[in-house]
Amino acid sequence: MKRSWGVLVVVLLALVSLSAPATAATRSDVFCRGAAVGFPGKWGAVSKSCSFTSPPQWRGYLEVTWFVEAGTQQWGCVDGRMASVRSPRPWESLGCGKGTTAKVSWPANTLSLLEIRVKSANVGLAEVTYEI
Repeated sequence: MKRSWGVLVVVLLALVSLSAPATAATRSDVFCRGAAVGFPGKWGAVSKSCSFTSPPQWRGYLEVTWFVEAGTQQWGCVDGRMASVRSPRPWESLGCGKGTTAKVSWPANTLSLLEIRVKSANVGLAEVTYEI
């Protein structure tokens, strides 16, 4: 039984990576786009699809827009942080719901990966697409 759940999760993650919401194709100002999946009441795997280099004259944060697939009953909570080799940075809440734009602290003159994690706040999975 445990193996069949593992296979189901792998299949669902494969499907998530193949699908993109309709709104994703209409934005031309997106630097990078990634996806993450959350489970009911439990954080899913950390997504590290996007890297970013901030210039020396930087505002100190990176704006992240995230949303669930349009037309679904999905509802998720999203956390983000700048990846760090030395010591993990604290997770910053990017909000809960169907989508929003929020800020992740990002010092000037820094190259790193954006880490995103998702937790579903209802009975099904939450599939989140995020953009910077």
